[in-house]
Amino acid sequence: MVEQGARLVDGRLVVAVQLDGQAAEFLVDTGSGGSLITPEAAQRLGLRRSPVQRTLILGAGGSAVSADAEVQRFSIGSVTLDRRTIAVGAAAVTPDAHVDGLLGMDVLSKFEIDLDIPQSRLGLWLAEGCGAAFDPLQGGGPHFALPAVRAASGQALVPVRLDGTTMLGLLDSGAAGTIVKTAAASYVGVTPAVLAQEPGGIALGTDLHQVALHTHRFPELVIGPEHYRNITLAVGPVQVSVLAMLVGADYLEHHRVWISHVVPRVFIARSLSRENPGSGRRGGGL
Repeated sequence: MVEQGARLVDGRLVVAVQLDGQAAEFLVDTGSGGSLITPEAAQRLGLRRSPVQRTLILGAGGSAVSADAEVQRFSIGSVTLDRRTIAVGAAAVTPDAHVDGLLGMDVLSKFEIDLDIPQSRLGLWLAEGCGAAFDPLQGGGPHFALPAVRAASGQALVPVRLDGTTMLGLLDSGAAGTIVKTAAASYVGVTPAVLAQEPGGIALGTDLHQVALHTHRFPELVIGPEHYRNITLAVGPVQVSVLAMLVGADYLEHHRVWISHVVPRVFIARSLSRENPGSGRRGGGL
């Protein structure tokens, strides 16, 4: 239904949208339950703040309350969604990226999501009447499928295996890097005492709260048939109750990922130039 090119910002897709007929660019964020516009973009577009509507924005580092902006028409390509407000909040990308907001799962989950970061492309499709044999990547080369659990806010959770322990990973196209939740790392033996001896740093959550991260070399990460051995991943306090890991752009930028809510499954095709998650230029982002 919608298929459009995008530009890349640190391995993440940024697509053109329109709010009340005015152009803006939003980061595609499958890890965010809701969309938002930055305060600067809302002011530039002349969007009026709602006197009554508020949104609680939950991020990796904490929470914030948004006085929403009023918007009557929100468009992506040829698709227009009727809505009355959009949350106003910060987007954790570099200022020179010129990103006006986040396109979250309140919009994306209405569609089948074809997230093709290697080709700088986003596809949003309506798939009706599809049965259990539905495979949108059939005929497109080697790929695999993972069962998916849909979170309350629409995000897709898939099984991953870290050091022999199966846990849930959230496919988060808004996260610059893959991050293991501190509690999950502790469960596989990487305790806070161990992490205290590891390299550390500070990252910014979507809400621009500072989050302390450490890096650790895990013996093995398995995603479907893919085995990553002796892999260095960021570890931090990801604030999602059932989540064990954010699978971020360092993985997604080397794969085409179709998130289906019809089946439900996630279909993944490996890029020929893929690298291990955690091995790229980012030490973990939120």
